[in-house]
Amino acid sequence: MRTLSYLEQSSDTGSSSFDTYKTEGYQSQEPVKGYLTRDDTVKGIFPNNEFLIERRGFYGQCERERALLFMEDVKTEECGVAESLPTQDFCQNKISPEKNAYNFAISMNGTDFSSLTKIYLGTQRKFSLNNNHTELALSDDQKSTFLSSTFDPANCQCDNLLLESHYTVYYSDVGETQNTSFKIDNITIDLVYGQLTPTGGCDTKIALSRKSSWTFKQRIFSRKNSGGPGYIKGNKVLTGATVVGENNTYVNMSTEPFKLRGADNQGTCYFIKQSLSNAQNVTDYKIEKPSEDLYYDDPELLFADSTIYGCRLSLTRQELRDFCENKKWQNLMLFQNLQQLDVIGRFGNADPHLIKDWTEAIFDSDKAAGETFIWDNAAGTCTFPSSYVLKIFYSKINTKRNPQYQIIRVQHQAEQYVGNAWTFKKSNFTTKQDFSAILSVQFYETEQTPTLYTPKTPNPLKPLPRNILYPFYVYGGASFTQILSSIAMVCAVAGILI
Repeated sequence: MRTLSYLEQSSDTGSSSFDTYKTEGYQSQEPVKGYLTRDDTVKGIFPNNEFLIERRGFYGQCERERALLFMEDVKTEECGVAESLPTQDFCQNKISPEKNAYNFAISMNGTDFSSLTKIYLGTQRKFSLNNNHTELALSDDQKSTFLSSTFDPANCQCDNLLLESHYTVYYSDVGETQNTSFKIDNITIDLVYGQLTPTGGCDTKIALSRKSSWTFKQRIFSRKNSGGPGYIKGNKVLTGATVVGENNTYVNMSTEPFKLRGADNQGTCYFIKQSLSNAQNVTDYKIEKPSEDLYYDDPELLFADSTIYGCRLSLTRQELRDFCENKKWQNLMLFQNLQQLDVIGRFGNADPHLIKDWTEAIFDSDKAAGETFIWDNAAGTCTFPSSYVLKIFYSKINTKRNPQYQIIRVQHQAEQYVGNAWTFKKSNFTTKQDFSAILSVQFYETEQTPTLYTPKTPNPLKPLPRNILYPFYVYGGASFTQILSSIAMVCAVAGILI
């Protein structure tokens, strides 16, 4: 394990080179040089001046053991913070953004610390970890400056604790050299904060986790693809919405992965106020519009990652009947979320300005989770589309040594089977029973055309074709002798082959 040592140094970072023989600038896959800062006089120096980033350790806790390599993106990863009582030290040190997110310095040229990379604030968001994990509004002043955590000893509330930090590293060429070198111009940090008040009081231990990622870009408008040209398994599926402009039609491509929503962190289903499929309203909703974000661990739609995702509702018998007769499943976010799928990139590097690079997510209206339901009062059974399926068909492209894939068809639909019906089985009708709603994401590899035409299996019992004995068959009025001669010839050939 590489350890961190804090050295007492002056605020002058010095200009001595890390390596006398190193040329100016970073090379691809070279460790980035940097250190952590405690204050103006104390720096956290890593071995060989390599900047170690926070990742999940062997036991799942946040540890700084991996060097940040130049031009190597680090996908979002979640790690845990050791369980602790909600104290001021825990709030303003262990889980604070100023001690765990933007307290670092990076060498611009990779040779010394005389020139340090500028660090800029990107986007900032904040969520309550108590009130249904809803988003909290930030003022304009708060959005334009790095926030620090604060602690209220009266109720042990910790405000502006760190939940996520995502870094975008912008770089450019260093002069004109035979072997291209690069310098890091600046780093932009997107932050997600949290607000937490322990529900059990100040004597209740709390356990938190946080997420981080690193992305390298040469230009601010650079896009991160999921492969080139085809998809690479495990990368995000590109999604977007079609926009009809004055001169052309293009796709407003989402920069974030499409998330499978519908369950809170305890696995309970939640409702959207107005159904996206038929505008039906419910009163016991959690969100009014799909744009409302809740801080839940929603899985992402990744290429070739088939998965089953679901949620549960605890209902009495009467609540089940009301759910059924009022068709409240039409407002389950688990099902309605897929109504937001407009188009999906056919390729991992789909161009938003080329509409042919995208395929429509087809909603099978013949199997819609809409009007069909049956309530059997005697059996206490509600038969309705309690499961939903998203099917993505893809085929192989590129070379055999470097296989990549293109998406050729996308469709989603409700599935209604008798076995998926919800039946209340408890003897006491006022007790609650758990019922599960299921979303299945299925990827299918196929070599067929986008129409997915499958020819019928031929019937072997149909009459054999007339020319089965070709070339021994003689067309025309065949005599009995000719037939016997042909059969004898076939038997002779078979005997030779055997």
